[in-house]
Amino acid sequence: MSSSSSNSNENLLIGDNDMLQVDGSTAVASNEQDSSSDEDTFYQETKAVDETNEDYDRTAPVNTTRAYGPKIKEFKLWCDKKYSSLPTEQKYTVTGPKLHLFLKKEQVSSRINSNEHPRAACHKLIKACQRREELTKRANFEDRGVNTVLDGYSTSEEISRIVNYYINKHNLSNLRNGLAFLLSHFCLLRGESARGAEFPDLQTINLEGEGPSQQACPALILVMKNGKTNKNGRLEVSACMRNVDYKICPFMMLGLYFFQMYHVECRSFPDFTTSRNWYHTKLLQSDPHDPTKQWSYASHYAAMESALKACNMSSTKKTHMARGAGARMCDLGGVEDASIRRLGRWNSDSMNGAYVTGLPREAMRSLAGFGKVKGNFYLPRANLDPCVELQKKVFPLVDEWLDKLDANAIEYNVAARGFLILMKQLRITFLQDSVLIMKDFPAHPVFKHELFSDPLFVTFKSNLEELLLSDSTPQEITLLRVMPALAKELDTRFNAQDASLRLLLQQNQEFQSKLEDISTGRAPVPVRVTVDFSDGNRTVTGVTSNGLASEIQSDSQAGLLSIPPQTTIDTMMFNASDGQQASTSSVPVATSTQGVHRWSEGVHTIHGLWREYTVGLGGGLLIEELNKSRKPWYPKSHKTFHYRRMRIIKAIKNYAEEHSITTDTAVQIAERRRLALQTSLDSIGENISKLYID
Repeated sequence: MSSSSSNSNENLLIGDNDMLQVDGSTAVASNEQDSSSDEDTFYQETKAVDETNEDYDRTAPVNTTRAYGPKIKEFKLWCDKKYSSLPTEQKYTVTGPKLHLFLKKEQVSSRINSNEHPRAACHKLIKACQRREELTKRANFEDRGVNTVLDGYSTSEEISRIVNYYINKHNLSNLRNGLAFLLSHFCLLRGESARGAEFPDLQTINLEGEGPSQQACPALILVMKNGKTNKNGRLEVSACMRNVDYKICPFMMLGLYFFQMYHVECRSFPDFTTSRNWYHTKLLQSDPHDPTKQWSYASHYAAMESALKACNMSSTKKTHMARGAGARMCDLGGVEDASIRRLGRWNSDSMNGAYVTGLPREAMRSLAGFGKVKGNFYLPRANLDPCVELQKKVFPLVDEWLDKLDANAIEYNVAARGFLILMKQLRITFLQDSVLIMKDFPAHPVFKHELFSDPLFVTFKSNLEELLLSDSTPQEITLLRVMPALAKELDTRFNAQDASLRLLLQQNQEFQSKLEDISTGRAPVPVRVTVDFSDGNRTVTGVTSNGLASEIQSDSQAGLLSIPPQTTIDTMMFNASDGQQASTSSVPVATSTQGVHRWSEGVHTIHGLWREYTVGLGGGLLIEELNKSRKPWYPKSHKTFHYRRMRIIKAIKNYAEEHSITTDTAVQIAERRRLALQTSLDSIGENISKLYID
């Protein structure tokens, strides 16, 4: 092999026998490209992971970042001091021994890496620290009332004091603070969830069966798709009812808040033309110029802290206080754990998020002051609704936007309709509650508005006050509240009595139907004839309903004759001693047998038709026997009706014979076919070919 050949080409072995000639320079370039490609791929993989981590950190809940950020920073600072000589990628790597050393002096923190899991090395240390911490608390006489029923509040009177504090401030910001407090209490909200609530998250439904039928029981529903334990947009809901005490009613506070916002301070009502215009509008607003700006944690904390100080209360928690206190008050009211968990969303799952409302009524009733038993809801102030003209003076733009939504003049949105219907409901509840709340806070800016001097409101206020003076709680509500066990027993007995009455009514209707069948000739009149024999002759000749003579066999005691109307009855008298005929009398009734019987027009199924043909309806004659008569037994006007019915009967018999099945089976097949076609017996009788399709 020549030198030039050896320099320009080199042999690469492929398999056992194949040789591949490759230019040397090309091979080098190819290797360099492969190396470059590997480096690019590695860089892209690393960058993708970094971007994912950054995106995860950026979308993490605020409270999570606030809780773990300082701890991570503290660990890095400790590593900078302790491992200053190591490269960055090794300095911050968490290993078992390093973490153990850090925990001995600082706190728990972690990062993801390929080293051995530190739990085995640190588990005992953590347990020891927990025991030592508990001993330290006892030695330092730390407050044992923390996180108990006394940590915060536990009565409606204490809730009322906090609400009064906020309302007496006479400004929108404190109405917002009061609303945040009441929603957190009655809906068991975290502070983060309350501050993040937006207009599209609000809706209302009427809860049926909660009290007297003439009273509506609206529920305020808050939809949540984010929060401390909900990072992936899972659908969660919470709700509350109107309260028995108007002073702490969440509907009252929401109506008061919105009225001051849109009527007193004249802020712009949301624009529902497109979702973009209003979807990020916060419920608890902090900036009059930017309704999408979220209320800060610091401001929320300060608002709760000032209220607790003013009301001489204390709590280790501030923005989270109402959630815990509400759950404890549910427990004190005897509410089941499952209901409390659902209201607080401690056990949200796919069923609650997709198939049921997620509204734990038992917990909602208890917090609203109606006890946990269903049927106690009753509000005297809700017995009178304001007139429509007065309602339209509150949030007047609601009707305009609803009309546009119904006319498809704007972007259709389910959340928009839900919010507007809630605003429409708030018109009624706010006007009802304002009659009472304005007496407690007459100097509040809301009640200085011209609406409350309007003749329509003055009249409504006077009528409602008069009604409240004379109102008495319905007896069934009083009984249920005072003696729930007795009320339950009475309700059970009433239901049983009601069921018996319904059965009697049903039997009476059946009896009336049979009478009608007899009077119209669709059923025979049974007549019992008692005949005694002494000569052993046991045969009596009578006339049956089809007009033919028949022999009735007797056992020397009695015979039963079915004697239809409009026929001739021969009455024979026998001597009891010798059995001879004493006298014979003829009672003329009618000589014609036509119209004696007819097919029932009340039969609409194949099953009913076959039963009428083979057994008879209501004790009446069976068509199968009537057809044995040579003379037509039906009215001339029913000739076509009769032939249609008989076509179906013949088709059933033929199908059963051809397929070697019982007629009952053939009837079932025919009825299934009729249901599939969604047609009538008349239609099948006209076109019998569509009854059976093999």
